Amino acid sequence: MQQDNNNILVSSGLAANILGVSTPTIRRLIEAGEISATFTPKGHARLRLSDVYQYQQRLGRKSQVGQEMKN
Repeated sequence: MQQDNNNILVSSGLAANILGVSTPTIRRLIEAGEISATFTPKGHARLRLSDVYQYQQRLGRKSQVGQEMKN
């Protein structure tokens, strides 16, 4: 069974970890329209995991998640 990443929402912090950038960078990317997000009633950004991975592919980066555990 294939998992559908289109419906999985992640926080800007997790998206930042996946991309290896800071949370403020994620906010700037959202504001610039580089990556789309929805917002909670309290204003917290939620990004589709599939969008985060697509942006990662455009950058040609590998995920940073778990890298600190290997060291």
